[in-house]
Amino acid sequence: MAENKFLEIDKDNFPYVFMKNVGIPLKTYEKGILRANVFLPKDAAPYGSKTYPVIATYGPYGKDVPYGSFYKKSWEQVNPEMKSAHSAWETPDPAWWTSKGYIVVRTDERGAGQSPGLLDTMSRGTSEAFFDVVEWSAEQEWSSGKVGLLGISYYAGTQWRVAARKPKGLAAIIPWEGMSDYYRDRVRHGGILSDRFIKFWWNNGVSPNQYGKPGRAARKWGQDTLEGDLDEETLLKNCRDQTIDTAVHKFRDEEYYRTRDFDMEAIETPLLGVANWGGILLHLRGNVLGWMRASSKYKFLHFIVGRHDLPFYYPESAELQLSFFNSFLKDNDVDGWKTGKQPRVRLCLRRGEAGVDDPERERGFPSRDEADWPLPGTEYTKFFLTTENTLSKSPSAKSGPIQYDALKGEPITFKYTTQSSLEITGHIVAHLTVSASRKSSDAPPPSDIDLFITLRKLNKEGKEVFYTGTMGDPVPIVKGWLRVSLRKVDTENEFHKSYLPYRNYYKSEVQPVEENEKYEVDVEVWPTNVVLEREETLVLEIAGHDTQGVGNFSHDHEDDRSPKVFDGLNAVHVGGEASWLTLPVINGNDTFSMGLVIPTAIGALALLLLYHHVLHPALISPLRKLPAAHWTCHFSSAWILAARLYRRENRSLHEAHIKLGPVVRIGPAEVTVDGVEGMRVIYQGGFEKGFWYSVFSNYGVPNMFSTGSSKHHSARKRMVANVYSKSYLQSSQASKAQISHIVFQRLLPALSYPHRGSNTESIDQGDTAAHKDVEVFGLFLALAMDVITAYLFGLSNGTDFIQDEQYRQSWQEMYLARANYPFWTQEVPNLTAACARWLPWLRLYPKWVDESNVKLSQWNLNLCQGVTKNAQNRPQLKSNIEPCEEAVVFNALQYGIDRELRTNGDKSILYKTSICERELAVASELMDHSLAGHETTGMVLTYATWHLSRSPDLQEQLHGEILSVGSSLKLHSGNTTSDPSLPDLKALDALPLLNAIVMETLRLHAPIPGPQPRDTPKEGCNISGYHIPGGVRIASMAYSLHRDPKVFPQPESWKPQRWSPQDVVDTESSHREMHRQFWAFGSGGRMCVGSNFALNEMKVILAAIYANFRTTVVNDDGIEQEDAYTARPVGEQLVLRFQPLDM
Repeated sequence: MAENKFLEIDKDNFPYVFMKNVGIPLKTYEKGILRANVFLPKDAAPYGSKTYPVIATYGPYGKDVPYGSFYKKSWEQVNPEMKSAHSAWETPDPAWWTSKGYIVVRTDERGAGQSPGLLDTMSRGTSEAFFDVVEWSAEQEWSSGKVGLLGISYYAGTQWRVAARKPKGLAAIIPWEGMSDYYRDRVRHGGILSDRFIKFWWNNGVSPNQYGKPGRAARKWGQDTLEGDLDEETLLKNCRDQTIDTAVHKFRDEEYYRTRDFDMEAIETPLLGVANWGGILLHLRGNVLGWMRASSKYKFLHFIVGRHDLPFYYPESAELQLSFFNSFLKDNDVDGWKTGKQPRVRLCLRRGEAGVDDPERERGFPSRDEADWPLPGTEYTKFFLTTENTLSKSPSAKSGPIQYDALKGEPITFKYTTQSSLEITGHIVAHLTVSASRKSSDAPPPSDIDLFITLRKLNKEGKEVFYTGTMGDPVPIVKGWLRVSLRKVDTENEFHKSYLPYRNYYKSEVQPVEENEKYEVDVEVWPTNVVLEREETLVLEIAGHDTQGVGNFSHDHEDDRSPKVFDGLNAVHVGGEASWLTLPVINGNDTFSMGLVIPTAIGALALLLLYHHVLHPALISPLRKLPAAHWTCHFSSAWILAARLYRRENRSLHEAHIKLGPVVRIGPAEVTVDGVEGMRVIYQGGFEKGFWYSVFSNYGVPNMFSTGSSKHHSARKRMVANVYSKSYLQSSQASKAQISHIVFQRLLPALSYPHRGSNTESIDQGDTAAHKDVEVFGLFLALAMDVITAYLFGLSNGTDFIQDEQYRQSWQEMYLARANYPFWTQEVPNLTAACARWLPWLRLYPKWVDESNVKLSQWNLNLCQGVTKNAQNRPQLKSNIEPCEEAVVFNALQYGIDRELRTNGDKSILYKTSICERELAVASELMDHSLAGHETTGMVLTYATWHLSRSPDLQEQLHGEILSVGSSLKLHSGNTTSDPSLPDLKALDALPLLNAIVMETLRLHAPIPGPQPRDTPKEGCNISGYHIPGGVRIASMAYSLHRDPKVFPQPESWKPQRWSPQDVVDTESSHREMHRQFWAFGSGGRMCVGSNFALNEMKVILAAIYANFRTTVVNDDGIEQEDAYTARPVGEQLVLRFQPLDM
């Protein structure tokens, strides 16, 4: 290795030893080398004395291509625990696996990345080179001699191939969603070319990473080739293009496919195959048949649901992988893989509806363990096609053809509605009698038929139930295909089964298709599972082309699907025994897993308790007189809980108020109130907060926002009220210095190119200055966090998220994990606590949410401890501290606690919290300020700049207004030596247009538009003629208050001018009414303590931006607000173009 001039070794900057561009000599394929990245635990030889088993991958996507570059959207959704600096698409994360005592070897395939040679994917050479990688890995000084294979898709497909070659050291494989039959699974479904995905895959995933391809680094696609770029002619010579080869080669007896076939029966390695029911167009079949044909003594098959990319990284998936590898790579079989404790087959039963791309609901699908696959006791049942377009268990007397246009016509369908529960699990065959004819007498006759089969499920209401497909798209139950000229079945082949017809797809076995001739064919439909309840409907769909659910896997190659061959009228002959569908019906199985017995019992108990709680709320309580948002609200919270869980609460409540009035019942003991009258009764009447707010406590210690008692809140608020007052903020040297530094040293440079006078980067033709496209939602969140943490902890102790983007991204991932899963702990805390204590395996939200909370809590503690440490190291007087380094709020809290202790001692109402738990009480308060402050301000800035970017005239007016208080905000242009600075903050605050823009954005896009619940006092209250008894959860919300058309005409429109006094229609009274109903920061004694800070911050930042730039929208996809308690943009991104204004 020492002779490898490209080798890089980093022992210090990662939690593992990172070895880059390690050379692996080729022995079997041809002479040459492969290059790999190797990730070692830090105590592995030669840097320590230990050896570890190896997890190896081999593929063409690039060992150096970051996951986030390969597929950004997926990366943003990956389990944070499985993210690290060297994460790569569809491969095991090295940080996680090295922490578990494994070495990761990630190798670039021959001809890809940094491995020179011929790029010929999924070829014989692929398995031969991987063979060398495995044997090399087993022989290294850091290796225990045992190698496991793990990866998704391509990185799973290669596992089957190399395992069949039995390399020395290979001890276990986990092909996770990986096809095994190149021709049947991937290239030609039933003989029909699946060209669209091959083209997409090749052009986006493989070709950009070819060895020698120029410009990879510039495209952030790994590094440029170590030995230098290759010319176009050499690149073409060194590449076997799948988009070309798969179209040219049509039959399995051609050399192209023969070299890609292998003997699956030769696989003897311990095997855990993971198949996805939703992978109905690429990997599902191969996962199942690869498992069936493998000869491994220890082999296990698990079925999952969900997308193709994310489930592999779920915590439970990682633990499954680790358990299997521990058994076979470390001989640590605590979970019984070798002793029979583990089921041979574990099913995920698709019973009920879980939506599409909804992991949490999909986790609700029950599981069941089985002894084998196909399932023992399967009853293969015929359902006959009838002329009435139904499926019948008995042949019908009437018969005849049902025709459809082959290339353009609507599919024909046949339905079966269940009378009782029906489970279908296994392999399906559609036996069809088909024929083809010309469309008209002068049209040429078709000479072949392509059959596209789909099974769909309709619920009791007749709506189709979709499942999650490979790319998160909606898919039906399953699909199948057949080209009728390739209909010949090899019944003598040992792999032929009645439920799984075996075809060779040889050119020598092509059979003619003549006009008007009937042909009986058996169409293989891919394996599947679905459970239909009583009165649900199974639909068999037959077409001559792709139909819904094909997604990116369509079959529309112009040569393979030539109209000259296929255009015509196809017919399926039905009635009698002409055509039938054979379904694998499972009888005698309880489709609930034993694991659901306890939850079912809990559900029964819940129903019993519900009975005792129905009579009073529905028939006796004074709330029965209130109009209800839904009829079930009189005795159940299901309606409002569903609205909260699925994030439609605000709009649902607003619509209820429009329909039913200002006071609406939404649960047995819950009421929503709209209008100023009700708002005043609740929030100025001293109603207390309830348990709902406890989720906002940190370290088990309440803060201002989460504390229930108004007295406790007031005592805490007194400690910081002064430093958050408008007068203090406008005169504070610390606040001015901090925000000035952040705006001029961080924000504006982030929006500008380094040399403002230069036009050398990203210049549109005709422009005179460089522009810059910036994703501002993330930037504004970073900016707001920098500003608030500077005020809390001091500038150098706070964050620098603007400049440290990697730190920011990792932090935001943790925060979003916390912010996206509040429902269970807030709305059903008792159920959540019970599950955590008694049913730890039944997780109501992902495990990493709790882990992210722990990391966030530690992050905040570190900031607090940083202030204390700096103070200890800086004994000089406070007056000598730079203003920007003053930890204003931290110091105010410490002083406030000291004052409370001196004044009231152990009689203080805060004695057991803020005084006895001083360090945690301060940390809890500051964590709430930073988390809430950064998100709300970031969202408002996002929407304000979005609206302004669509209003160039308003930008011009704002620019002029800002300059009216001085030009100090403008960046210098080289003509002056004066540095930019903040103007007088009082003058800035008084600018009418700037104020109107901020107020209108807060109105239309309130960052916290959702309800702010309180508990009614014991004596109850009266609102709008209704008596609300004590102990009721009651709330108003900004979303509705801000959309009263009587107060805010055209409430869904952004109209800043409504806040300008001269533009208010009814003069002063209307202006006063708008302010009365403005509720972005709440009202009463518990309104947001940081409202002045937020307003000051927003105005300074908007002024700084529009003093220097003109903005336009580049990409605002997903800009609409989420319907949630805090309302981020749905797409969590907004790209604006910043064009410097003339100096």
